[in-house]
Amino acid sequence: MGDLYDQLAAYYHEFFPAREGQLSLLTARAGIPPVRVLDVGSGTGEYVAALVGAGYEVTGLELHAAMQAQALARHPELAANLLTGDMLEIEELCTGPYNLAYCIGGGIAHLKSDAEVASVIKAMWEITRPDGAVVLQLANFDRVLKHGERIQIASDRRVSERDTPPGLVFDLPLMEQTAATGEALKLERQYLLRRAADLEDPDNQPDKIVFHTKLTVDGTLYEYFAPMLILTYERLRYCLPREADRVWYGGFLKEDWSEEAPATVIVLY
Repeated sequence: MGDLYDQLAAYYHEFFPAREGQLSLLTARAGIPPVRVLDVGSGTGEYVAALVGAGYEVTGLELHAAMQAQALARHPELAANLLTGDMLEIEELCTGPYNLAYCIGGGIAHLKSDAEVASVIKAMWEITRPDGAVVLQLANFDRVLKHGERIQIASDRRVSERDTPPGLVFDLPLMEQTAATGEALKLERQYLLRRAADLEDPDNQPDKIVFHTKLTVDGTLYEYFAPMLILTYERLRYCLPREADRVWYGGFLKEDWSEEAPATVIVLY
């Protein structure tokens, strides 16, 4: 299967361009440019490019080399803005203060433990002191657990008979695009809650969920399974700095957060 990001990098911007709702919230929290902004998990650089174009001084930090290479290919003018590195090393790689640090797209759920999540959020918080803000966005895992379909699961197949506890499947909306190159693209995503024994993956502890992704490019299928932390409201709030004021939204349009909200957006200030 290879690394999902190696396969998806060339098409990531087709599915996830910089969107007005996200940019509106980010710029409102960043303030009037030029001010400094840190994008943690900057992907193919779409938000970095948009914010730089709006006059902000932006640093993009991205772990995956394929994503970073695609960002530079798409936005060569950003060569001085993009850093390759791990979000766990923010304090070593990025020099504050920033008016805004943000991590959107669920990147923090790919960390290995609550302690790592707390460490990254703390680093983002401290690098924006004394007057800045932090914006976090990820899936609303309370909604996933509440509305996931309870089924019997074996390996990567759904089965109706097996002597195992039921698993959980939550399907995200199908995404279909035609690339600028004319290729037909399809992205299928779902969350799977399974026992570690079913996955034969010792790193997949019971407190994690599996993000199952299928990318189809002109009929060629690429598939990937990645364990993620189930960062519910109760679990996530313990990862936030105690001294930070915070507001929870159900999306970038500042909808009220609830178990029914499509996303979890947190602003720390």
